[in-house]
Amino acid sequence: DGGLDAASDFVRRVFEDELANPDSIVVIENPKGELQEYFQSITGVSPTYELLSTSGPAHAREFDVAVLQAGKELGRGTGGSKKEAESQAASAALAKLAQK
Repeated sequence: DGGLDAASDFVRRVFEDELANPDSIVVIENPKGELQEYFQSITGVSPTYELLSTSGPAHAREFDVAVLQAGKELGRGTGGSKKEAESQAASAALAKLAQK
């Protein structure tokens, strides 16, 4: 355990570019909506979400979800609710699309 200073140094190293240019940071409030709008404008068809697995005890479930478009997996997400897992999957898909 390196403490707060070590954690701070790590964050600065990893996010050096983003911290130097905060205007380049993009925050998507509603990744599912953004992904849906993107595909609706291009194909007219919304992506679908598939529950891959559920694990953990009833009071602390973890859901694994994939987002698909035309049968092709675009991203996966994990969360404490289906909604959270779907949002994470949509975020992963948007990140992948942004790299293209």
